[in-house]
Amino acid sequence: MSYLSSAFSYLGNTATGLGYVVSVGGRSSVVNRDALELLLGSSDWQVEPEYRAFFEQCVAARWLVAEPPPLPPSVRWVNRAIHLRRIQYEINLVCNLECVHCYCSSSPRAPLGQSTEFVLDIVRQAAAMGVICFDITGGEPLIRDDVIEVIAAIREHGMVPGLFTNGTLVTEAKAEVLRSAGLAAVQISLDARTPALHDEIRGKPGAFDRALRGIRSFQRVGIPVRVNVCLNRRNAHETGDIVRLLRDDLKVSFGLDRVIPAGRGHGGATPLALDNSEYYALIREHLLSGEHVAAKACDAVSVDHGRYIEPSCGVGSSYLFLKHDGRAALCPTLTEAESADFVHADLKEMSLAEAWEHHPTFNRYRGMQCENATVCRSGKTCRGGCRSNAYLIEGRLDAPDELHCNLEKNQGSGYRPMILEYEDMRARGALPARTTPRGKPPVRRLSVVR
Repeated sequence: MSYLSSAFSYLGNTATGLGYVVSVGGRSSVVNRDALELLLGSSDWQVEPEYRAFFEQCVAARWLVAEPPPLPPSVRWVNRAIHLRRIQYEINLVCNLECVHCYCSSSPRAPLGQSTEFVLDIVRQAAAMGVICFDITGGEPLIRDDVIEVIAAIREHGMVPGLFTNGTLVTEAKAEVLRSAGLAAVQISLDARTPALHDEIRGKPGAFDRALRGIRSFQRVGIPVRVNVCLNRRNAHETGDIVRLLRDDLKVSFGLDRVIPAGRGHGGATPLALDNSEYYALIREHLLSGEHVAAKACDAVSVDHGRYIEPSCGVGSSYLFLKHDGRAALCPTLTEAESADFVHADLKEMSLAEAWEHHPTFNRYRGMQCENATVCRSGKTCRGGCRSNAYLIEGRLDAPDELHCNLEKNQGSGYRPMILEYEDMRARGALPARTTPRGKPPVRRLSVVR
């Protein structure tokens, strides 16, 4: 006799024929529907060798255990042709810090967000749609006194809860409560090696020391931590020192992002944002040594592996960003603040399923992708880069993300202007003709390559 392990949740999508086995830590394995049905019916295994071999693989992966688990595992079936697999919910906009580069302009004076019942209803709707990863962000989400209840509800509904926080409100006792609630992974922001510079960027004295306390607290209770660094003109000179602190002293996973021209990171007398070539020069030394340091602040803190070539974050294909006011958007930096074309779907007036499957904004940009993804040799690894970067810099959602092109394909010593190279290739017929006008968001659906 074998039993499903409660260390995993199990999800089958009858519309796509795919099944997902998702660990407590957030990593998912994708199997076909027949394999998932066989796994879920594991008490009656057949004797043919192929079935027995699969059974042994399931036992080795710890999907199946010999003793009944203390809690029943979560098993869900959905029928969704357009499968929403990840939600990132900006649960509030209020923050105890006031960072100079914040893309959503959060502050101590910003809104708290929607009611607990509204948030929990979103969790229930997400579970019914087959969402796998449900990330909580802000503002600073730990300001809300219901955040433990929300994280516990995400876990109880078979989804993987992730948390994005500045870390300053985290003690070891708080981290233990979050672990007990089911938190799978966390991302904390750190923007300098020098405490005074970090505090200046973050807008509050003592923020550096408290962020380090938060990182160590999560490490002590066993919650995986990833640190995100937003490189900009104020802290670029400390890049090497920051890396050594995170890699050698704290021994924590980290990524080097950059300030993007959105929210408080946009404009001003002295722009903060680095251009592509400046950022590339800062991280190139680490790329050459084999470190995968390039990152985005909105990267999933838990990992959901899919089989499709879609934008790396899933925007327009499997990912939805929910704002503090209850409106659903394409991503944190593809909102009405960036373009009037990115109109939000108000979940106070419609269900999550109606918004995701039928709202004009999501239908219009469904499957958006880099125009070269299907013909580029790096398409399957690059996955089109960041659609927000492409739009904010080039003005088109289907434009190449030139930074990711350099990260994936540039073997030289300096940054290459690949947008110009692609235009030359297109003029020579080496790339297909463009079907959408330059300078405007695409108005037609772009294919997702399978």
